[in-house]
Order: sequence, then structure tokens, then C-alpha cells
Amino acid sequence: MPSPKLMARLLVALLVLVAAVGCKPRQASTEDASTTAPVEEGETALPDVVEPPAPEDVRLPVRHTVYPGAFDPMREGYINGYGEIVIDPQYDAAYPFHEGVALVKVGDLWGYIDTTGEMILEPQFEEADSFSEGLACVRREGSDPWEYIDMEGNTVISLPANVTGTTFSEGVACLSRTITDDEVVEDESKVTHYALDDILILDPDHYGDAAYRYEYTYIDRTGQVVIESGRFAEVDYFSEGLAAAWDLATGLWGYIDRSGQWQIQPQYETARRFSEGLAAAETRAPEGYEGTLWGYIDKAGQWVMTPQFEWASSFAGGVAAVVPQFEWEHDGQTRYIRHDPLNRVITRENETVFLFTNWSDGERFEQGYMWLEYGHGAGYVSRTGELIWPKGFVLLPNGQVERISDEEPDGE
Repeated sequence: MPSPKLMARLLVALLVLVAAVGCKPRQASTEDASTTAPVEEGETALPDVVEPPAPEDVRLPVRHTVYPGAFDPMREGYINGYGEIVIDPQYDAAYPFHEGVALVKVGDLWGYIDTTGEMILEPQFEEADSFSEGLACVRREGSDPWEYIDMEGNTVISLPANVTGTTFSEGVACLSRTITDDEVVEDESKVTHYALDDILILDPDHYGDAAYRYEYTYIDRTGQVVIESGRFAEVDYFSEGLAAAWDLATGLWGYIDRSGQWQIQPQYETARRFSEGLAAAETRAPEGYEGTLWGYIDKAGQWVMTPQFEWASSFAGGVAAVVPQFEWEHDGQTRYIRHDPLNRVITRENETVFLFTNWSDGERFEQGYMWLEYGHGAGYVSRTGELIWPKGFVLLPNGQVERISDEEPDGE
């Protein structure tokens, strides 16, 4: 579910672009038709899987109701891991729970509820993020600056104007400062504009140092700067001791440590955060193909799963969703025909758990469940392929969703 904060996220734009374009052959030759390269598994010792909560303790936002008349279709609520409604749809927007608290929207303002649906912070924020490590970044109604608050609503860290914060992770949070046009450069003719997002980099032929629309800095829980990151065009949260960062000098992604030094040198087109010992990374496709492919690396930057996916999500609960590499067949004349294999949910050993058809960009497993779009509907599927919401539907072994009953939830 998308963040309510109005920050540009280049990473999301790149993922959508990759899923839409994919890889395609360069040469119009029958002999050049491709097959997916065999998986070469690494010898990396991976940490234990982080098990999700028990089904009765799960709280998943219901994005819409598929049952006309049961609830107001414009309201959102929460279900548990059994697909039972535990907090009635009543919010204009509902976001996932973190640390027992969820961000919800009532009217034009945001507030926070606990797992019973009780409002612990009344709607009073024009913009807000989820709680993490006891803090949340918010902008109060009628106020310009952002700030970090605790779960009682007290201000813990005040931020300057034009500065926005992210959620805390491993004791630090990334701040992004919007750079105005006046700060970037006086002569716009000497500027290279990047089409995606709002990134702007100065032409290195005219300027020694690059400039960009956002300046990133990491702070600790006291608000003190711990990493000055002026050499990065984009950064991510810290996870398992590392953070993905987009290097201005090379235009590639790598991973930095808490001192801001490269632990995995910039070499990827895109990189996700580490989770359960692995990180999804995107690289140029092998010789004979245009475009990019995704694989999984360990903390040494070694491929544990070689690049073979059109798209790959982060692991959670021992599983991840991937879009396999497209298969191409030459028509014997002038063009190639693309065949799209079924999408897969895989283990860290690259074993298929189940198949599915439609794909909702950017989704991953949360609390052991993933939001899945299918045909004219959508719902939640478990790590084993059980469709828990909406009721009365089943995910078949061929990846199709079939209705098996007319069961409806209880509602007023």
C-alpha cells in the first residue's frame, strides 16, 4: 500500500518501468531465441526466516469490499489471517500495522489506531507516516515543518523547513531536503534532466560536483546527523546493517554501512534493502538481450540467485514474489513473440511455492500475506497459496482464481 507522504520515490518508478518493458532480443534471428539461464545457487549461510504473527494476531487493511451492501464500499478496515473482519471498514484510508499501531485517514486528516480499532491519536495530521521504533514523522494540520512524534503525540525531533523524514530503521532515519531551483544552477542549459522522478544532475563537463533535487542525510533518535550523504542521488532505509544507495558518480546502486562507506560497490541498476540475508538487485541482461534482469545477492555482493527475473520483491517470512524472465519465440519472418510465464512465489532456495497470474507492482508479503490482483478482483493470499480474502474464492495450481461459494462477511 503506498505511503501517504508526498515524497518522490525514484525506485518505484524504475520498478514499474522494468515490469512494463522487460527484456527483448536484439537480433532478429531464429537461433537467437532465449531460454532462462539455470539457477546457480550460492553457498551463503542465510539467517533464520522471520516468522509472521499467528493468524489471529494479524491485521491486514481491507482495501475495498467485494460484497455490495455488506459495508460502505468507500471505507477501509482490517481483517485477520483467517479472513475475518476484526475492525469494520470505517476509514477513508487504512495502512498496515507497525508496532501495534496503524495509520488511518478520517476525512482529510490522519490519526493512529491500535489493534482493537481504538483511536490512540485523533486525526490531526495533514501528512503522516507509520510508527517505527517508537517514532513517526508527521506534519500537523496548518503546519509546514515536519516533526517526529512518539505514541503519545509529543514532539521528539523538529525538522527544518523543506525537510521530510522517513521511518526509523536500526536506530537511524533518512531526511530529504528539497533543493530549490535557485540552489541548483543558474544556467539551465548546462543541466542534464533525468526523466524519472524529480532528480536533476549537473553536466559533469561543466561542473565538478553533481547537484540534485533532494539532499539526503541520516540522523539518529536524538536528531543528530550520523551520515552526510551528499554524494548520493537516492538512498533507502538501513536493513541488516546496510542501506541501498544510488551513487551520483556512476549512476549505479550499491550498499553503504553505518559510516556511509561502500560495503558493496555501486554496480546495480536498482537495488532493494536486505531482508532475511538477501537483497533483490537489478542488473543489465546477459549478452544477446536488451533490458535488465533481477536476481538476489548476499551481503558480500555475490549472486545467490543469478539474474533471471523481470521483477523481484524482497523476502519476508522465507518467501518472495517474482516475475520470471519472458520467453521469446521468433515467428520465422520479422518479429519475436513474447510468452509470459506464470508469476511465482519462491523460497530462498528458488523453489516454487505457488503460481499466480496478475501482478500488482510493488507488493510483497506483510505479516505472512500478499495483496494479489486477479481478473476483476483482488485479495490476500498466504505464504502457502491460500486465498484468505475475499471469502469463497480459491487460488488454483495453475495460478487462476476460481469462485467456489457465495460466502459473504458479516456486516451491517
